[in-house]
Amino acid sequence: MVGDSCAAHDRAPGSSWFEFGEPSISAYDGKYHPGCSLRVTLPGEGVPGAGCGVPKAMLCEKCGRGFIAHHACMSRECPDCFEKWAYAEGKIAGWRLWSGATLVGRELGLRYHRIVHAIVSFPDEGLPYESVRTRVYRVCREHGLVGGMDVFHPFRQNDEGEFVPDGYFHFHVLGLAFGNIVPGGQERDGDLVFKVIPDARNHDYRGFRSPGDLRKCIAYQLTHCGIVNADVSLDGVVRNRHAVTWFGVLSYNKLGLEKLVEACPKGYAVASAPAAVRCPLCGSRETVQVGEYRSDGLMDPSFAARAYRWTHDTWRRRVEVIDCVMSS
Repeated sequence: MVGDSCAAHDRAPGSSWFEFGEPSISAYDGKYHPGCSLRVTLPGEGVPGAGCGVPKAMLCEKCGRGFIAHHACMSRECPDCFEKWAYAEGKIAGWRLWSGATLVGRELGLRYHRIVHAIVSFPDEGLPYESVRTRVYRVCREHGLVGGMDVFHPFRQNDEGEFVPDGYFHFHVLGLAFGNIVPGGQERDGDLVFKVIPDARNHDYRGFRSPGDLRKCIAYQLTHCGIVNADVSLDGVVRNRHAVTWFGVLSYNKLGLEKLVEACPKGYAVASAPAAVRCPLCGSRETVQVGEYRSDGLMDPSFAARAYRWTHDTWRRRVEVIDCVMSS
């Protein structure tokens, strides 16, 4: 059946989420018009944001090397930054799903719960996006998923590795389940498919074992999701849509961010923190920006690094400790 498989999961044993590399440029004309109301594109099909690619002078606080890095706009439309955007979104969504599942299980007094990966697939019938999502949530509840997140995929990967529309909607759902999950099923003479995806690392149906695996899965799904640029709802209002949406007991009106941050503040700080630039010499992420790079050499990295060493308290204290150890 057309809706019963997904190229993103037809992977060999032992493979990881990013072994397929970057999604190739799709064969479609830049905008897919499913139904009568949606306007959908792929991540990375737009233009870079303001300031993206501008060089900056950096300093590694671990080894002392000055080097050049470049600003990243972190936009999902940017051809250079969409993978960084997907990874950042994957971090925060993975934290919310993992921490939220733990908190909900604790409040309900249920020790055994799973976060499973499933696909809901059905033909494009020209319905508004809100109605399509409502249908997905209903199907998930009927199959034992009490809450979670979904990522919209209106494209499939063909034999040439290109992402093209095939007339079907696919929603990748990562949901919270208590007890057993109905393994699959068909609805309305087979036009809808619900399929539980085996774990990519352990090749079983017990769900995700670690937040790291969960984060990687979400990030991979976001690299080739459908970006809804225009959705005409039932009331006639045109809206943009988030790439990740939540439902059930993990929806924002059921589990607010404040409550979740209070229950897991350290995890939120790590997940929401922007990724620091890695030093090209020692690989450390203890790096700081010391100025904008200028081609005339006035803010050359080596010059900026020398100025920074003399003014930055952290560096000065580190130098004092090293001098004390060497003299003793």
